[in-house]
Amino acid sequence: MKQKIIKFQNKIKFATTTAVLFLLTMPLDLIAQQVDRTGRLRTALTQTTGVISGIIDGVIILIYVVCAIVGVINIVKLYQAINAGENDAQKKAGAWFGAAIVVVLAVYFLRAVLIN
Repeated sequence: MKQKIIKFQNKIKFATTTAVLFLLTMPLDLIAQQVDRTGRLRTALTQTTGVISGIIDGVIILIYVVCAIVGVINIVKLYQAINAGENDAQKKAGAWFGAAIVVVLAVYFLRAVLIN
């Protein structure tokens, strides 16, 4: 009878030791999975940042081109207004210059926020 009790105690010790080892190594496995997920997330974010940087450069060039076209049109209109002797030609010139400054600042802000 004593032999059976000792065998049973040994089985309990083995089961307890196995359970403790399992519980101790389980967090390590979860940490390893999390590190793998974090690595994949970091890789995905790096790739997305590269794509956005490439797109932003194209968008910035497009903004400059559109602003240049609109600027040339407005310069011609302003020249016609000055030659016609309109009173509000100076207001139009000031508004056009202010809009140009706003566009340049917006482009720098866009580049600073989305690229860096």
